[in-house]
Amino acid sequence: MKRVGLIAVMLMAFGCADTGIVPFAGYWQGKFEGIPAEPEFNMRPEWAYKGFLQIYGTRHRYKMHMESNAQIVDIAGTWTHKGNRLFLKANDIQFDDRGGAIVRPRGVVPIPPEDVRKAYGKEMVLVLDPQKNRLESLDMTLGPLIGRHVFTKGGE
Repeated sequence: MKRVGLIAVMLMAFGCADTGIVPFAGYWQGKFEGIPAEPEFNMRPEWAYKGFLQIYGTRHRYKMHMESNAQIVDIAGTWTHKGNRLFLKANDIQFDDRGGAIVRPRGVVPIPPEDVRKAYGKEMVLVLDPQKNRLESLDMTLGPLIGRHVFTKGGE
């Protein structure tokens, strides 16, 4: 509790009067909890993404890093908040396919970059549960999956 008060005082001292950002600002670890949207698909290990979300108070910027065993996705953008909801708007989405098909084990099929870009190119809404130090997104489609992001402040 002292830490939250100290952060609020520091934000006001540096010219940021919006103390409502305090619960959102910081480092969040988490994952995308998804299942195949179509019953004929089976969940694949390369579709399991985990990573982090870094929310910066300055200029309301964020960075998200999500990775699977076949792909890394780095997203940067801006955010706003209203009540307990955080709204993320991406302006840069970068991919690393971990060496591509040449080094990828046979049968590993990452989610196509255009599907990932389409999913993260839309505004993402996350809802804060301050008692659990948890941010949870609304359901979204990520390639063949439907699910949500779940982040915990400072850990998984």
